[in-house]
Amino acid sequence: ILAQLHAVLTPSRPRGLMFTSCCLVEGGRETEIEERSLVKVIPNQWDGMPDVASEKVAVQEVSMSSSSQPYSVNYTVEIAKQPHEQLGIILDTVGHSLVVGEIQASGAVYRHSQEHPDLRMQRGDRIIEVNGFRGTTVELVSRLKVDGANTEMVLQRPRHYTAKVKKEGRPLGLTLNFNKMAGAFGLVVMHVSAQGAVHLWNEQNPGCKVGIGDRIVAVDSVSGSPPEVLQALKSNDDITLSLVAWDAT
Repeated sequence: ILAQLHAVLTPSRPRGLMFTSCCLVEGGRETEIEERSLVKVIPNQWDGMPDVASEKVAVQEVSMSSSSQPYSVNYTVEIAKQPHEQLGIILDTVGHSLVVGEIQASGAVYRHSQEHPDLRMQRGDRIIEVNGFRGTTVELVSRLKVDGANTEMVLQRPRHYTAKVKKEGRPLGLTLNFNKMAGAFGLVVMHVSAQGAVHLWNEQNPGCKVGIGDRIVAVDSVSGSPPEVLQALKSNDDITLSLVAWDAT
């Protein structure tokens, strides 16, 4: 299913794409990092798929909207594909959300964004409806695989917020998950421990809680790949988390 999905969504012809993910479970040995025991594999709906090689493709990303956006925005696009043209997007499905991870410069989505800048799709937008259908991530992926001339999507642009967390000797208390392949977008919050520093932040800031499914996209000034952001989580006692979230639909 993933090989077929990648062939439909991207204009190049890679042999396939596997969505795999790993997590950091913070505990007493917080200084340990990816090669050691704090990183474990979280099962998800793609487990059991064979590891399929994927070719590198040229990607031109569309920049995110302002980091000060305090609320989610829904918008609708209708992508009209030209003959032999693909959508040209790679999706991040970790955390049960269908999130745009990459937009390829030779696909129909990128062309549409250039022609309609007021309806420009961006990295981090969540797909919530495809051709009038709303359902699970797997169901939405199936709808995107349908090879029609037009694809209508309802998307949600995330809201951005920050959490200034003081560890003060405590672990952050987060279980995180992220996509290790192409199209990764942030570290997904899977669990917030009641004994961690983030839980204390949530209690003290009820209007700005770090929630399940939210994604950490930067730590202090580090906003690179998920492994780079993960590394930065243990850098200082006081850290500023930059997160995105989507409102309920």
